[in-house]
Amino acid sequence: MLYKVLSTKEGCCNRKDYWRKASHWYSGSHRQPTYKDSKATFNVISLQTPTAENMVRLTPAEKQQRYREKRDMDPEKRAAYLKKEQEKYLRDKQSGKKKSVADMTNREHRSAKKIWREKKKAQRAQNKPNQTSLITTPSPSTPKEQLTSPSVSQISRQKLQYFQKVVKGKEFLRTELIYAKEEVQNLKQEIASVKKVLHQETTDLRSNGTPTNAAIITTPSTKAKALVSKRNRENLRKVRKTLTFHYAVMDQLKRTKKRKNLKQMAKADIMKKYKLKTLFCRTVGIKIIGRCEKSPKIPHQEKLLVRDFFLCSDNSRIVNGKKNTVTRLKIKKGTPS
Repeated sequence: MLYKVLSTKEGCCNRKDYWRKASHWYSGSHRQPTYKDSKATFNVISLQTPTAENMVRLTPAEKQQRYREKRDMDPEKRAAYLKKEQEKYLRDKQSGKKKSVADMTNREHRSAKKIWREKKKAQRAQNKPNQTSLITTPSPSTPKEQLTSPSVSQISRQKLQYFQKVVKGKEFLRTELIYAKEEVQNLKQEIASVKKVLHQETTDLRSNGTPTNAAIITTPSTKAKALVSKRNRENLRKVRKTLTFHYAVMDQLKRTKKRKNLKQMAKADIMKKYKLKTLFCRTVGIKIIGRCEKSPKIPHQEKLLVRDFFLCSDNSRIVNGKKNTVTRLKIKKGTPS
């Protein structure tokens, strides 16, 4: 056992060896031993033998955590604490110390969100080591019996609730996925049945001689779209043959001497409808018909306005130093009245 030597007179002790063994002063009796010196009197106080528990000091945060864990273990204390916190929250809300999001201004809401983000960030950083320890899987060489799983006391209540919500959410999503797959399968069967009925009706219409979608393609634009839309080998042959026919006809029209007939073809309504008149004229090599060109001549009405302006005597005397007449076609006009 160790003893600590304390001075009875404050400020009189200058000794360096405050710790001594009990056998130096204590002979075995239970009285409090003293050590007398010429300068001061020292009292010896017995202390406990230092152990690992006594040497480790808890931080305030650890003390608070132990207090909360001990309180939460008792259901009555836990219920009383929750009731007290709820009453405090209602009082703060009535006094205006705490506000809901609907009652906050934009500035207060921004500052509150900033505080929430910082708290959440600190909470995630604190819970990250625990999550990594939970996720780690056992190695093949390590037996499962030697693995130390975290105890319930180490996991907080909020984390347990979070894990329970995650498990419930996964089960809900799994059931929803099964229902969605079944619905997709049913819809595929319905589409297949509708396609079968449509194919049967189309076959019946063709056999009866009634016009179908294939017989409706009569205009040039629909024919071109039908050729371009299908990209099989047979359709490519049709496209190649159609283009060859087009270029052959254009070359033959270029060589014809009757330009009058070509101009009549360019003026046809079907050329105007599909806006092919200019392309046809350029391909055949005739003058573009119907293009309105601006005339460089001055309109007659503008001429009359200019003439009346110069004939007016007031306009001829507006600026000093200018002559009062205008000579046009050897005739002086605009004389002052």
